[in-house]
Amino acid sequence: MNVVREISRQKWSDFVYRHCDGNVFQSPDMYDVYSNTKNYEPIFLAVVGEDDELLGTLLAVIQREYCGLIGDLSARSIVWGGPLIKDTNKRAFNLILDAYNKIVAKKVVYTQIRNLWSFSDAIPLFAQHGYQYTEHLNFVIDLSVGKDKLFSNLSASKRRQIRRAREKENVKIVMTQDEKDIVEFYKVLSTYYSMYIKKPIPPLEFFLHMVHILGQKGLIQFFFVKHDEQIIGGIVCPISRNFSKSTIYELYICGSREHAGLFPSVMATWAPIEWGGENEINEFNFMGAGKPNVMYGVREFKAKFGGRLVNDGRFEKIHQPIKLRVAKLGFRMWQLVKRSER
Repeated sequence: MNVVREISRQKWSDFVYRHCDGNVFQSPDMYDVYSNTKNYEPIFLAVVGEDDELLGTLLAVIQREYCGLIGDLSARSIVWGGPLIKDTNKRAFNLILDAYNKIVAKKVVYTQIRNLWSFSDAIPLFAQHGYQYTEHLNFVIDLSVGKDKLFSNLSASKRRQIRRAREKENVKIVMTQDEKDIVEFYKVLSTYYSMYIKKPIPPLEFFLHMVHILGQKGLIQFFFVKHDEQIIGGIVCPISRNFSKSTIYELYICGSREHAGLFPSVMATWAPIEWGGENEINEFNFMGAGKPNVMYGVREFKAKFGGRLVNDGRFEKIHQPIKLRVAKLGFRMWQLVKRSER
């Protein structure tokens, strides 16, 4: 077996979408999104066996908020839904993680692997490479039951809020990939994250590249909530289609607090669930609901949409402990500045 950094795009794509856990976040299309985004650096690795057989792939992205020294302190590597290993081949798994660790050791402060399915059997393997497992919850909704059942599975409060919003003639859901709408949505999203979530978000170009690259292949949908033609909320939803199932994900979502009475966050969440139930999508994945036994208002919100609670967890490896301590201090200062701006 050999670890390589370049293979045929078609071979890579076929491997991902023929894998039972294959997903858009491990695809060559997402690699293109990352590579075209400022301060993003994708890392791709593949394990190749005899007769050039592809045995595993891993796509990670190094994210930096800024260039220079501050960029180095903010550098972290994120892996969504990977690595993908054929037939749980342990040797391929070890090879790909070992090669990855050597590449990022001096590049990033830490790596976080955000699981999209249970990796419980592989916890000892990750541990051998320095990755600590932590519990992390999520909700997944079975969309195959159909729109009517999906609506009845909502909590009474969410059904009532959706009905009230729909009664407003000047409130509507728009599914579009128009750049002007995405730019307007980004303003709402960046304000929401800066004032309330206190976490950075990708630059605008990241979302525009997703439209250009994923949109043409039907691998993403944008749902916007409009009031009097003004965007007051929305959701960004990548889509995975492999041989066994299709999944639509909640990647980024927001709703204007100024229009809370129109329930933009509720409408934005319901839109892809309803659409997926009508368009042969198997699952809706919320992509995270916080840690168990830790109060988290977002989890309470997501729980009211009728999904199944899962605990797929996450893995994290700290590559540079001293830089991490400095980065955490800097992040807390950044949050204080944002709080003072409210």
